[in-house]
Amino acid sequence: MAAKCAATRLGVSPQAVTRAIKALEEELGEILFHRNTRQVHITAFGEAYAVRARQTLEGFDEGWPFFQFLGQYSMYRVRLACATTSWIDDGGEGCAGPSHKGPN
Repeated sequence: MAAKCAATRLGVSPQAVTRAIKALEEELGEILFHRNTRQVHITAFGEAYAVRARQTLEGFDEGWPFFQFLGQYSMYRVRLACATTSWIDDGGEGCAGPSHKGPN
């Protein structure tokens, strides 16, 4: 259910979410989530990694005007995507809860 909810919010398949998490876990050499057939729980490492990722994205958001300025003079574009862990503990909002869309 958690992967389905995240997939809905991201506009991808649940399998794509599962593959992306597994690939990240393999790259990091750490488990981000404990999973069984009924539940998904974030690990202590996963929580710490999520905090660091949020801080990084906040820094990116703060620098967004600079990146927009550079983009006017660059022939390259960079696309970033982020899924928060809010689909694990969404405060009861379910899949329709708010999601981070970046600066406008």
